[in-house]
Amino acid sequence: QLRLLKVALERENYLVIACSSFDDAMEQLRTNDIAVAVIDLTLHERSGIELIREMSLMRTALRTIIYTAHGSFESARDGLNLGAYAYVEKSSALSVLTDHIHRAAQSYLRETLNKAEAEIRFQLRLLDAVQE
Repeated sequence: QLRLLKVALERENYLVIACSSFDDAMEQLRTNDIAVAVIDLTLHERSGIELIREMSLMRTALRTIIYTAHGSFESARDGLNLGAYAYVEKSSALSVLTDHIHRAAQSYLRETLNKAEAEIRFQLRLLDAVQE
C-alpha cells in the first residue's frame, strides 16, 4: 500500500520519500528538507503519534498529516494536540489527502517565507545601526 500511495502522489507531481519504519522516517527528516509528512498511525515498532511527537521536536515548521485506516477519536485528538495539520481516513478519496497536502505545503511555505522576511528585516536593522 505504501508503494501505491507513493506512485499516486508522484502522479500528482509531489516529490515523495516513502519510509517503512519509524527510524527511516526520522533519518529522512534529519537528512532532507521536508515540508509535509504523511504519517500512518500503525507503524511496526512505534506508533505514528510517537513519530509526530519526535518529528515536531526536530522541525517545528514541519506539517504532519495523519493518514490511517485505524482511526479513533482519541488518536485524532492526540495527533491534532501534537500539532498534526490534518487527519485523513484512508477510506477517503485520494483527492482529500492531496488537498490537505497542498494546503499544508502552502502553509509551510508561508511560514518559512515570513520567518525569512523577519530575519532579513532584523539583519537590515543591525546593518543600519552599525552604519550610524
